[in-house]
Amino acid sequence: MSSLVKVQEQDQSLATLPQDDLTIARNALASGLLPESIETPQQAVLIIAKGREIGIKPMASFKHLYVIKNQVGMDSALITYLYMRRGHSLMPVERSATKCSIRFTNRNGASYTHTLTLDEVTQAGWNQYTKDGKTVTKAQWLKMPEVMLYYRTLTTGIRMVDPGCLLGAMSDDELMDVDPVDNATTIEGEVTDIDMDETPAGSEPTIQQPTPNAGFTTWPEPKKRMFWAKMSKAGLKEDAAHAEFGVASMNNWLYSTDQTRPVLEVLEFSPDITIDEKKRMLGIGALRDIVRFGWTVEDCKATINDAIEAAK
Repeated sequence: MSSLVKVQEQDQSLATLPQDDLTIARNALASGLLPESIETPQQAVLIIAKGREIGIKPMASFKHLYVIKNQVGMDSALITYLYMRRGHSLMPVERSATKCSIRFTNRNGASYTHTLTLDEVTQAGWNQYTKDGKTVTKAQWLKMPEVMLYYRTLTTGIRMVDPGCLLGAMSDDELMDVDPVDNATTIEGEVTDIDMDETPAGSEPTIQQPTPNAGFTTWPEPKKRMFWAKMSKAGLKEDAAHAEFGVASMNNWLYSTDQTRPVLEVLEFSPDITIDEKKRMLGIGALRDIVRFGWTVEDCKATINDAIEAAK
């Protein structure tokens, strides 16, 4: 087929698309700010249309929806938002690199605890793919098994307790199982990671490591007092703060004051929004995830603002 015929067919397919959506799609693509996974106006329009179905605006759709194999997938933050928008809630019960449990409570008060283990994930083949006849572990699962297991438990649990909130869409990790990504290579039978920057849009962030010898026990006393003052102002008593940071005592918190600062600023941002609502908008189970994922204050504020705008 000649290139001229291809261009003519593309122009004809574009002519059938909603022109308002097409204008938004073209402008968004021209801006260069869209994820690399969105390559054509047709894909952008498809994402806009799917976003409209679930009640979010185009820019939020571009951020949280992905096209893989001509299917639209949602990221974990959007799936959590859609689930909790229907009046449900969730709470992590156990998190580790080998086992995760999340308690899902529907708006009527009924609860269900969904548990997933790394062995079950491996048995299902969700963390692997086949390359040149060899079984290869995906790079994301090698680098951050606890995070990947948490989000897989989250999405499979929501699909089990309230599949209607997803309107038939798959999560981005489910779509990647359909279309395995070549994100690891094997050398003499061993799995070797490649640059995580080459993994597809929608991959979960790398875990931020604590600054050595800069944990809570080394914080200056004024910083410690400020921390507890902000916890109190946010309505978090000592036990609740420990739960949010995933520690039995803040003396076990290994991150520095600079690394922890985004959490404190997020607590003060939009004080009329509850902590649980902010966590829902960010798609996290606890405040510690802000630090562990290395999110900046600007990242968190932009995501919360996007969620507020999408809900209007």
